[in-house]
Amino acid sequence: LNFYPHFIKYINIIFQVWDYETGEYEATLKGHTDVVQDVSFDPSGNLLASCSADMHVKLWDFTTYTCIKTLFGHDHSVSSVCFLPSGDFLVSAGRDKTIKIWEVATGYVRRHFESIKIEGT
Repeated sequence: LNFYPHFIKYINIIFQVWDYETGEYEATLKGHTDVVQDVSFDPSGNLLASCSADMHVKLWDFTTYTCIKTLFGHDHSVSSVCFLPSGDFLVSAGRDKTIKIWEVATGYVRRHFESIKIEGT
C-alpha cells in the first residue's frame, strides 16, 4: 500500500479513498472485476495505478477519481505495480512470471521480461 496524503483501503474489487489528515471518506473507485492486489501513485500524486487478479492494470485520474486507462497484457493475476521516478513509465509484475514496463501516456508495453528456468548440474 502506497502513501500519498490519502489513505487507500482496498477490499475485494473496490477500493476506497480517505483523507489521511481528516479521516473523511472521499471516493470509491470501481472498475476491477477481481481482487485488487496493489496500488501506486505517480510522483505528482495525480495518477494512481492499481492492479488486480483480473489480469489488468488500471490508471486513475486521482483528481477526479475516474479510470482513464485499462492496460491489458498479463496472462494471470497482476500482483504489483510501481511508477518509475519520472512518472512516464509504470512497472507491473504478475503471476504469469512476467514483468512489463508500460508507457503511461500511450498505455503500450515498452519492455517485457519473462522468467527463465535455470537448471543446475
